[in-house]
Amino acid sequence: MKANLGGTDIEARETNSASLAPGTGPRAGSVVEPDTANQVGATFAENELRRLHRERASELGEMAAALAHEVDQPLTAILSNAQAAQRFLAQNPPALGDLQELLAEVVVDSARAHAIIRRMRQSARREPPEISAVDVGGLVREVVGLLRRETQAAGASITARIEPALPHLRGDALQLQQVLVNLLLNALDAVRDCDAADREVCIAVTVTADRGKVGIAIRDRGLGVDADQFATLFKPFVTSRPDGLGLGLSISRTIVMAHGGKLWAERNADRGMTFHIELPAQSASTKAHV
Repeated sequence: MKANLGGTDIEARETNSASLAPGTGPRAGSVVEPDTANQVGATFAENELRRLHRERASELGEMAAALAHEVDQPLTAILSNAQAAQRFLAQNPPALGDLQELLAEVVVDSARAHAIIRRMRQSARREPPEISAVDVGGLVREVVGLLRRETQAAGASITARIEPALPHLRGDALQLQQVLVNLLLNALDAVRDCDAADREVCIAVTVTADRGKVGIAIRDRGLGVDADQFATLFKPFVTSRPDGLGLGLSISRTIVMAHGGKLWAERNADRGMTFHIELPAQSASTKAHV
């Protein structure tokens, strides 16, 4: 029942009693007291609902930040190519050959942005990732090609050393591609202001002797980081770049760990950084999930 206590409606319960004691007339009484059991249950349910709402809001916020970070590169590439296409069209005569190449790159980057958004939507719906056999050597070559313009803009070069006959990985190719994009963009950013001789990034892909694990090492000759920065490299929303979100390394490590692998960093003895990825080969990862 509802009762009013000091102008406030509360849940209450009423207890009725009667007395037939000798020597007195029949008496009846009624006691109204707060229903604490119902109040505790209602309060717990409300608190639990608020907690779930906070967790969901936090999760959606993190997902929105991750989406902004991941689509930034393909959208920036699309804008850069569109502006270059305008310049080629303005030439007399128009540079149609260059224009066709640019439009092909726009199509590729648009497809990448669409695929990233689709993956994020699947993640929000708790749908399983798209798992397939991944040719890691081909994936590395593809990413180096995707970042051709960013490499040129940095005045740098990317050298890839890929062992022959590598075993395939088993995982989400788009997610692994994004890890490589994040790490290579960081490496290019690290060498951008270096002397021309040091504006070089090297990516090496190897396999262990038992062919159970594939290693990817991305090495730059940039200025590196100090001890304090090194300790927070993989913390989300921590960045030294004024235009950065501080999510690339955090997202990359999460993806690599979800694939049963490891991602870590080392400060080079001479200068710069090396980021290491270790992932189980397809046969090893298949056995691990049996």
